[in-house]
Amino acid sequence: MNTGIKISVFFLVALALLTKYYAIPQQITVEKAKKIQTMIKAERDSVQSLFKDSLRLAAIFFQSRELYLQGVEVRKNRFYWETSQEIENSTRGFDYFTQAEKGFSIIINSQPIYSIVFYFRGLSRYQLRYYDLAFGDFNMAIKLNPKDIKSYYYRGCTNLFLKDYVNAILDFTKVINNSPNDIGALINRGSAKQFIKDYYGAYIDFSKSIEILPSKEAYASRGSLELILNKNGPAKKDFIEAIIISPRSSSYYLNLSIAYYREHKYKNALEVCKKGMLINPEDSTLIRYFEIYNKENIVSMHKK
Repeated sequence: MNTGIKISVFFLVALALLTKYYAIPQQITVEKAKKIQTMIKAERDSVQSLFKDSLRLAAIFFQSRELYLQGVEVRKNRFYWETSQEIENSTRGFDYFTQAEKGFSIIINSQPIYSIVFYFRGLSRYQLRYYDLAFGDFNMAIKLNPKDIKSYYYRGCTNLFLKDYVNAILDFTKVINNSPNDIGALINRGSAKQFIKDYYGAYIDFSKSIEILPSKEAYASRGSLELILNKNGPAKKDFIEAIIISPRSSSYYLNLSIAYYREHKYKNALEVCKKGMLINPEDSTLIRYFEIYNKENIVSMHKK
């Protein structure tokens, strides 16, 4: 550590000790000077030890955060579990998150006072799918820093996985009240509302998200809701938009094909399903629907 910083700290310690011993200025006797000198030395040793430990924990924090971010980057680079490389990437992602979680735990076991450390351990556990443990960490982060909006967001995400949809809505609403244009919170709150069958509220949230920033998640979420409500025309439009943004997502092709099938447009459903199978030929759901569409298309052609 910089010597100047050390000297400044020791000066403040000495000043604090002098203030403690002398409420009003007075002559310092030799005896009192020796006593103060002894206390300053003890305080200095304590401060040095504290700084050394703090530096060690800070190094662990930055190392753990880097591991977490590397894990996130690995996961970004996969689409489905199609190849051995992608499976390996997913495993590497879990390894990064596991190491990060251990690092953050070392800090918390030593000094359980930092909201940001609980937040990052919660993120690591969330990625590892330890949702109960992640929930506890986000709770603690919020307790230590009630203004930590990111922890409210991820506690909401955790509540979704724990199927506590009412509290998920409350958490996402907290985020939206703070940042009305947070599209992630809007989409997730819409999903939670959909689970409790508040379809109107869900539709409003998905649509609001699309108004702010059109995204594959928002279009796909609204499209899925429209399929539930049997609004096949609007659902088709939304899944087409989702595919334009993300043409490698085979689930979007599947849902688009379902919308066509419901309108008895079997040929269209079959063509869309084929495109999805080109992306993910091992998708058993796509294969099953392809067989259904093919039979329906053959029957339809014979009727003509």
